[in-house]
Amino acid sequence: MPTNDPDFRKRLLDAQDMTPTLRDAYRKGIDDLLQYKLSLSTRLFLAPLLLVTLGFTAVGIRALLFYYRGALLYGVWMVFTCVCAAAAVWIGASIWRGRYYWKSFFSVAEAFAVAAAVITVLMLVAGTRAPSDPASSFGVLYALTLLIVCVAWCIHNRIAAAELCMREQALRIECRLADLGRRLGGND
Repeated sequence: MPTNDPDFRKRLLDAQDMTPTLRDAYRKGIDDLLQYKLSLSTRLFLAPLLLVTLGFTAVGIRALLFYYRGALLYGVWMVFTCVCAAAAVWIGASIWRGRYYWKSFFSVAEAFAVAAAVITVLMLVAGTRAPSDPASSFGVLYALTLLIVCVAWCIHNRIAAAELCMREQALRIECRLADLGRRLGGND
């Protein structure tokens, strides 16, 4: 699909004969669609979330350094710590810039889903080593719950990405029709 090309928007703008006002309106419309500007209330919501992800990262690092209970659980903590640290960096950068791109938000959700799948597999394998231990059953239950939540988040993001792509294409068509209308009307 040509919209995956990062230079597609530039080529589209260069290929069309547009007035500078229409070109600027198109660029502003596309930028408003592709990035979310954080309001004060959104920043106030993200600040505690940043602290939570930093806390989870610290707990993960502590578990990695002081509590070794086998390679499988070490792998679970490693994946968990890496994903929480990456989420903390993403949230911090978004708060700092005051905006984030929707595509990066969708990537965060996919990273969490992959991490949840890895954690679930590792917990299932760890549970087979100690099937009589109730902690392993609860660990698997928690990992499956995390996986279900992350998969639901990814499905929601896929729908949102399709809607975003549709709105972007509609804006392109609207902009092109406005340009053609100006040329046919002689107001060029």
